[in-house]
Amino acid sequence: MRTYSITHKASGVIVYIGSTHQPLCERKANHHYNYKSRPHPVHHKLKENDGWDAYEFKTISEHPGISRVELLQIESNLIKQHNPPYNTQVNTIRTKDIYNQYYKDRYAKNKSLINAKAGERYTCECGADVRHGEKARHFKSLKHINASPSGEPPQEPAVEPLPSLLG
Repeated sequence: MRTYSITHKASGVIVYIGSTHQPLCERKANHHYNYKSRPHPVHHKLKENDGWDAYEFKTISEHPGISRVELLQIESNLIKQHNPPYNTQVNTIRTKDIYNQYYKDRYAKNKSLINAKAGERYTCECGADVRHGEKARHFKSLKHINASPSGEPPQEPAVEPLPSLLG
């Protein structure tokens, strides 16, 4: 795993920062193939500004044994630090692990509120007394469908608009 830069040879300016698990020569070959056949905004900018031969690839740092997410975080930090003009966006790292950790933290922080809300009792129009956390399942049950006049979940009351502050 490594981070790399594409640098303009004449000016020495880093124009693009990327990361890869491939050897740098393979990643450069992929960029060159895409430069010729399937141009990405980076490749358009390379073509517009002196062409392929005016740029060189350099390894910024090697990171053996780290995860893809950690590599993307390092890449994002380098992009923020150097602000290369050809990077169109900073990687927003959204993986399943990050989402899971976010929801675990959110649950831990709000556990008492979530459990209190789920434990609240609700009396349905069909006459059943259900916990708030079980409402969705109750609305699908035969007991509710057969006992309620409409056979459908009750409609939420309409929210009245706030009075206008303009008079």
